[in-house]
Amino acid sequence: MKTISFKTILVALVTVLGASFYGCGGASGTGGMSDGNYEQGRTTNTLGELPYPAADMDYDNMFGGVDTDDYDLMTLVGMDQNLSTFAALAKLANVDMKLDYTGPVTMFIPTNEAFQKMPLEKFNMLTDPSNRAQLGRFIQRHTLPNKVSAVNFNSSQAIETASEEEITVDTEAGGSLITIGGAQVIKSDIEASNGIIHVVNSVVEPTRDVFSE
Repeated sequence: MKTISFKTILVALVTVLGASFYGCGGASGTGGMSDGNYEQGRTTNTLGELPYPAADMDYDNMFGGVDTDDYDLMTLVGMDQNLSTFAALAKLANVDMKLDYTGPVTMFIPTNEAFQKMPLEKFNMLTDPSNRAQLGRFIQRHTLPNKVSAVNFNSSQAIETASEEEITVDTEAGGSLITIGGAQVIKSDIEASNGIIHVVNSVVEPTRDVFSE
C-alpha cells in the first residue's frame, strides 16, 4: 500500500484552499506572499510558501517591521508563512475571531514545524470534511476567551480554553520559559487589534475536559 506523506497532505490542503484565503498582501520578516503556482513540488499562494521553514528559522523576528496591532488575529496569522498550516485549518473550521468573540482573546498558534510532530492519522482526522466539529474544537483549544500576556502565566495555574478544556501551565527560568499544554512558547505577546498571539512549537494538548467530571 502506498504511504501518503505528511508533506504531501499539507501541500494538497493548501493547494485546494490557497486561492480562497486571506487576500492580505502584507508580509512579515519571515517571507513574502505570492500568487498561486506549482513548480517542482513546491506550492506558493496567498498563504506563503509551504510547509517547511529553514532549520535556522529565527522566530524571534516574526512580524518584524509590522505594526501588528493594526491587524486582527487571523489576518496576522495569515501574514506569516510559518503559521500557514494553522491558518488553513482555521479557514476549514470557518473561524473568524472578529465575529466569534466580543472581546479580546488569546491565541496559541503552532508553527508549521509543530504540525510535523502530529501523528498523520490525527491530522487526517482534523482535515476530514466529516469532522468539522472536532476541527472547531481543536482551534478553540488554542484560544482563551480573554487577553493574557506572557507575564501573567505561572506554574500554579491551570487555564480553561474556549473549548471548555483545561490545560496546564509551566514556567521556568523566572517566567522566561513558558509551556502551555505541553507546547513551548517561542514568540510571545504579539499584539493584535482584537487580542494577543503566543507562537508555540507544538499543538496544545488538554489535561482534561472541564465539564466531564
